[in-house]
Amino acid sequence: MSSSTGSSGGEGGGLARWQVVVAAVGVSVAVAGTVGAVYWLCSKGGSKKGSKPEADSRVNSLTSETGSTGHNEDREPSALERAREAKSRGNALFKQKQLEEALKCYKEAIEICPPEETDDIATFHHNIAAVYDKMVVDCTDNDEKVILWEGIRGHCTEAIKLKPKYIKAIFRRFHANRALNNKREALLDVTRLMILDEDSMKTLAELAQSLFKDVSKELAEENFPKLGALEPPTQLVRTYFNSFLWKDDISRSRLKELWDGAGGDVDRFDDEAFVKAAGQFLSGQYSGIIDVLTQAVNEGHEVFKSRSLLLRGTLLSLWRRETDAMNDLRSVLSLPDVPSELLADAHIKIAAIYAGLSQVKECYEEFDKALNEKPDHVDVFMQRARVAMESDDPSVVLKGVDDLEIVLKLSPTSSIALYCMGSMYHRAGLLSRSIHFFEGARSKFEQAYKSAPGLAEGLLLYALFLQDVEEVQLSEEILHKAIELEPDNASAHFTISILYLLAHRDMDKAINSLRTAIEMDSSCIQAYETLASLEMQKGNKEKALELYDAAVKNSRSILEMQQGYLAREVFTTQNEVCDEYGIDPVELLTSRMASFSTGAANN
Repeated sequence: MSSSTGSSGGEGGGLARWQVVVAAVGVSVAVAGTVGAVYWLCSKGGSKKGSKPEADSRVNSLTSETGSTGHNEDREPSALERAREAKSRGNALFKQKQLEEALKCYKEAIEICPPEETDDIATFHHNIAAVYDKMVVDCTDNDEKVILWEGIRGHCTEAIKLKPKYIKAIFRRFHANRALNNKREALLDVTRLMILDEDSMKTLAELAQSLFKDVSKELAEENFPKLGALEPPTQLVRTYFNSFLWKDDISRSRLKELWDGAGGDVDRFDDEAFVKAAGQFLSGQYSGIIDVLTQAVNEGHEVFKSRSLLLRGTLLSLWRRETDAMNDLRSVLSLPDVPSELLADAHIKIAAIYAGLSQVKECYEEFDKALNEKPDHVDVFMQRARVAMESDDPSVVLKGVDDLEIVLKLSPTSSIALYCMGSMYHRAGLLSRSIHFFEGARSKFEQAYKSAPGLAEGLLLYALFLQDVEEVQLSEEILHKAIELEPDNASAHFTISILYLLAHRDMDKAINSLRTAIEMDSSCIQAYETLASLEMQKGNKEKALELYDAAVKNSRSILEMQQGYLAREVFTTQNEVCDEYGIDPVELLTSRMASFSTGAANN
């Protein structure tokens, strides 16, 4: 579960998150969630001669070679004519499904074609790849399928070497790379397609997004465990704990009551480590608190053991120490005589960790266990709704609305539940493009704003909705109010930076707000990514890459790291392809965004 307040994930009326880059003043942009990059239109390319692919040596075990054929014409045909005639025979055999004979013809065409006729040779290689493609369909042996896919990839590669903008060959090699699980090569090919062919931009967008997400998820799962602890800013800790409606009473008077009930020595009460840790926590002094809680766990009185573990485990999850946090929270569950509220709270905190790890099934199982411990625990429904808010499935989002209805029954004065319900309807509207949900969102937000105009987290959710419905002035007023309430709220500074870019085209204010967001919270990955995209606009690729790397390095969860890698992989892949074709990324970005804006205006 994300501990920051950001936009609602990336679906909307514009380009998807991974397709959009915040443009410089004068260029239209769309912002949803965090900021990625747009696939650009290619305008240049060269050609060069290639050699016979190595894959043939393996494919030949499945097919046989042949020599050239004779001709009976009065005039001796040229080598190019004989090559094209061989291709024509191959085409006829291909249509008759005589694939091995067609293959011989295409290979013959390559052998006799003059080397300077690169376009023809590229076509012959692609014809061979097409034959192998047909053979794959009827092949039942997995090893032979791999050999055929490698043949497809190899011959398409030869075709592309000779004819770099050969769309059909790139497309066929893309599918071969996917079949061979060559994800990086597949990403490069789909990027080439979307740069070279605007129609591919439309038809392959969803597939490209899925591929980039898969690669980013693998990178995050591999690298997140390697990161060390990262102490969170005070505001993040405060926001996280404020997201829970039920709070265990750890006031001095309550702890004294527990101490006396357990027969504790009156003179030792003030020396108890948990008493000191609770005082630090309630006063917002989080630095060093984990060490004090560790002393409480190891040396403290048993009466405070469950609370010491529960608080330490919760804080460790925010310190990017999920494994240690999980151990503490599960230890709470194994202790005797723990109140049901604390047991339920431990399950909820475990669910939050699973949400951050993108383990949704395990997350919901923990919520169910929490309900078994305490069926009316309001935070089960509240936190489960927050998880649902991150979903791309409208039906899951609407289940979150049902949970919030229960929250309001259990806690009728909960203003944050109203704000979250508005955000849920907003999210459902973005996913389903239904005006009905947007109307529901407006109603809930207005009701929440009337009852709690001083709740910063809720104001950010409301401001994001107002930006999407283009009520810029009111959105800006609400954002300024949120910043006045919580000057150290990084999400507020990030959100207003996007407004400066979109509504005012004020780059200086936007950059200042983005830098402020990073100063307030080094893990505000959206700010890094947006600054990176702005640096890319200026042609500062190295600086942009540094910022993308910083977003990855400072992620607080696997989910955040996955988002960081997503932006980075899109950036690096596009730049690699642009370099390959000798493209100026900024010019192409402007051209593609202008094309998108024109298309949107005509729809």
